[in-house]
Amino acid sequence: MKTIDCSLKRALELKEMSKRMRLAGLDMTMATGQRGAHIGGSFSCIEILAVMYGEVMNLYPHDPENPKRDRFYPSKNHCTLAHFPALAEAGFISKDELVEFQKDGGRLTGYPRDLNVGLEYSGGSLGQALGFGIGTALALKRKKLDSRIFVLMGDGELNEGSVWEGFMAAAHYKLDNLV
Repeated sequence: MKTIDCSLKRALELKEMSKRMRLAGLDMTMATGQRGAHIGGSFSCIEILAVMYGEVMNLYPHDPENPKRDRFYPSKNHCTLAHFPALAEAGFISKDELVEFQKDGGRLTGYPRDLNVGLEYSGGSLGQALGFGIGTALALKRKKLDSRIFVLMGDGELNEGSVWEGFMAAAHYKLDNLV
């Protein structure tokens, strides 16, 4: 498991990373023109993604299929204005590609579906990522891999029955590799 650097210096570096991500998200929004983008949902989780991609997760941008990698599943899949800049900061995609967000024929869409840009999950309805994460966490345990699954959820989905059933299943199966 990765050792986390909790120093003040590292905290300030992650704060700067989140500022760069927020500016990139604004640039992406402006580039969409009248299409617009989900600023609120994205900007509410930028610091979380900065810490996850900048410090916490075990990532292998040049070997994205590495079985030792941690996985991140955004249940609020519309947080792309935060997620794509995090992927760029981590080296999965070029920072120059961010301005192509929601452009016709581009890889970076408002609801991501191209798993070749460092994404592990392309969701649909809110609440689905938790079930997907539980299945992956179970599979990793059975394969005796130490990888972790991180699921980001929004407040709007936490009262769904399927989400609570998922929480109970995760506890039942003692999925300590699911966060």
